[in-house]
Amino acid sequence: MRLKKSKSEYKKLREKIGKLHFKILLKERGPMCEICRVRKAQGRFHILSVGSHPHLEFFDGNILLSCWHPCHYIWHHDYRKARDIIEPRIKKLRGESYEMALKVAHISAQRHSLIYLQNIYFCLKNEMKKYDRQP
Repeated sequence: MRLKKSKSEYKKLREKIGKLHFKILLKERGPMCEICRVRKAQGRFHILSVGSHPHLEFFDGNILLSCWHPCHYIWHHDYRKARDIIEPRIKKLRGESYEMALKVAHISAQRHSLIYLQNIYFCLKNEMKKYDRQP
């Protein structure tokens, strides 16, 4: 029998920030998938992956709101369709040189230490209060 590993404080905080960030982006951008504009957004779509660009995990310019299928799924599982369908949409939303802009942002972004993440969470909670007060 394997024991379930408990999540670290760092990972728990990243998850809390991700959920809060998604809610704020929904308030700012609306509930629809930014790629297909047909289905409701179900999550955050990272243009440059968090695995290869961890400093951009909560950077608004690297995130689109998307439905899971087909938009997010295609990006991760079908390179040809992603290049033909999703890439032009990203360029329309973020500009032709979006990749270069994101790479520059990655270089200049701060490392996500626990203290830095706590600050992000605090800022996002305050930002969410602004939306909660609106009628």
